[in-house]
Amino acid sequence: MADERVSVRYIVDDVPAAIDFYTSDLGFTVLTSAAPAFADVARGNLRLLLNKRFKIVLATPSAIHAVIKKQFGLGAETLQRLREERSGLAPPDGPIRNPW
Repeated sequence: MADERVSVRYIVDDVPAAIDFYTSDLGFTVLTSAAPAFADVARGNLRLLLNKRFKIVLATPSAIHAVIKKQFGLGAETLQRLREERSGLAPPDGPIRNPW
């Protein structure tokens, strides 16, 4: 049991700065670095998983429409037609389900 490693996840704003702090100031060793998004460092049986904080943005329908229009040049009429065509593709007994 003494060989078991304990892992603790930390959400940080700056992964490279966290790596520098834990290795320089506290004597941890870098195991993996995929900076700036992720790294894990260890000291003894303690492993720290350092993850970058990500912002979640919820898109409004108008924002989605603006992106589609900009990227693909589709207007409101085309989007409405695609919605109507898509609604006819669903099986009569319910929504399409992912088989995996």
